[in-house]
Amino acid sequence: MRKGGAERFISLMIGPLSVTYNVTLLLFENKIMYNLPETVEVVSCLDGIPKSTPKKIRAFLIAYFHLVSYLSSERPDVVLSFLTWPNIISGLAAPCFRHTFFILSERNYSTKTSKFGGMKRMLFKKLFKFSYNRADRLFSNSKFINSNLSNEYGIKLPMSVIYNPVVRQHKYHVPKEFNAKRIITVGRFEDAKNHMLLINAMRNLSDFSLTVWGDGPLRREYEKSIRSSHNTRENVKLPGITDDIFSKLVDADIFVLSSISEGFPNVLLEAMSVGLPVISTNCLSGPLELLNDGKEVSIERGRFFEARYGVLINSQDQEALENAIRVLSDNYDMRVRYSKLGIDRASQYTVGETNERLRGIIEGR
Repeated sequence: MRKGGAERFISLMIGPLSVTYNVTLLLFENKIMYNLPETVEVVSCLDGIPKSTPKKIRAFLIAYFHLVSYLSSERPDVVLSFLTWPNIISGLAAPCFRHTFFILSERNYSTKTSKFGGMKRMLFKKLFKFSYNRADRLFSNSKFINSNLSNEYGIKLPMSVIYNPVVRQHKYHVPKEFNAKRIITVGRFEDAKNHMLLINAMRNLSDFSLTVWGDGPLRREYEKSIRSSHNTRENVKLPGITDDIFSKLVDADIFVLSSISEGFPNVLLEAMSVGLPVISTNCLSGPLELLNDGKEVSIERGRFFEARYGVLINSQDQEALENAIRVLSDNYDMRVRYSKLGIDRASQYTVGETNERLRGIIEGR
C-alpha cells in the first residue's frame, strides 16, 4: 500500500466494501501509506520487497504460500487481487480452491510496462496466460487494457471495465485571466511517467515554472538534468511527496501528464476534478477515454488536439507539448472552458458508482 494508482483505488473502495463484506487485506509488503478502516484486518507477507532477482523469486514463493495458507484456513468466498504479480499468484492458486471466486484486476497496459525482452518476455507471457486464465473473472480500468490482454496475452476470462473514482472536492481552481505560468505534474519518478519530456520542454519555456510532485528511482537523473540548464535550474522544483495533492493542483495553472504508458491516470482525473485545465499525452491507456470519450484521434507531430475535456499530444513530442502549454496559457477562454468541462467530466467517476459496479462483479452480476 505504497503511493500508487492501484493502492489509491483500494484505499477508496475498501471502506465501502467493508460495510457489506468481511474484508481482509493481504499485502506483499508491510508498507502502508493510506488510511484504512479499523474494521479491515491487514496481513503482510514481507517486511519489504528485495531488489535482487533471486530474493524476488523467494519473496514471490513466500507470498504464494502465504496466500495458500490463508485460503486453506479461512476459506473466503472471494479473492480480489490487484496488479500483475499478485494476479499471477492468485491465478496459480485458484484451481486448488474451487469454492472461492477469484477476481483479477489489471491496472497497467501490460505490453508497454513489461520490462522483459527476448526469452524472458516469452516465458513471462506464457506464465501470464497460464495463471490469469485459471481465475474466474477480470476487470481493469481501461477498455484498451482488456483488448491488450485478449489480443496480446490470450486472456479468455470474462472482462469488465471499472474506472477509478475520484473523491469530490469542495475547493476549485479559478483560472487567471493573465500570467497563467505555473505548471504542475504528479507521479512516481520512473521511465513510464516520462517526466524528462516536461523537464526538457522547460528549457524553452523560461517564463514558466514547473513543480513535479512525487519521488522514485530517477530522482538523481532528474536533478542532474535540471542543474544542466539555467532555465530549469531556476524554474523546476522537485519538492517530493505530498499528502494534500488537491491543494497543490488548485494553486497551479496547468496540469501536464507526460507519460509513455498508463493504466488509468488517477492524477489526470484528480486535476480535472478541481477544474485545473489539463494537457496529456495520448498514451495507452486512459487519457483518450478520459479526455475524448475514447474516440480515436490523429495528431500530427508538433501539433496538439483540442479534445472534449482537455488537450492531447502524441507521446514523446516535446515541440507539441511546448506549443500546447503556450497556447493554453495565453488563451483564458480556453482554460475557463476546460476548467468547467473537467469538473463536469470528473463528477461521473464517483466512489458510490464504482462501489456498486465492483459489488456487481463480486456477486457475479
